[in-house]
Amino acid sequence: MKLTGVLVDVINQEIKVVTIPGKNRLKEYYDILKCDTIDIVSYSIKGKKYDIIVDDEGLFKENNPPAIALIYAGELTGYLVGNAFIVKHDGEGNEISLTKSEIDDILSMVIEIPDKELGTLKFIYAEEL
Repeated sequence: MKLTGVLVDVINQEIKVVTIPGKNRLKEYYDILKCDTIDIVSYSIKGKKYDIIVDDEGLFKENNPPAIALIYAGELTGYLVGNAFIVKHDGEGNEISLTKSEIDDILSMVIEIPDKELGTLKFIYAEEL
């Protein structure tokens, strides 16, 4: 089943809606994230819980900017580094597509910050659960 989510592409500095075919999700995650290993973490964006699929080795890659800024109690606590794909899950833990409203909420949380070495960085604020 097809899966639609928001891709944060830190290499090309793009944040866009992407739909994957869903036939072999693990391989499709590797392809869109341009990685060999993934991790799935849950965070809140605008009060809703989302699954964020990230490059598990993103932190170890040179010049890899953040995709998600993590906030707890109003304070910046860290970043998810490398490409990220934001979706949600059903009651059984299976990833499911975002609705148009959820996509709009996520895209409304995009922040742009100038960086001397990398140009303008684009990332999304998320709250720790």
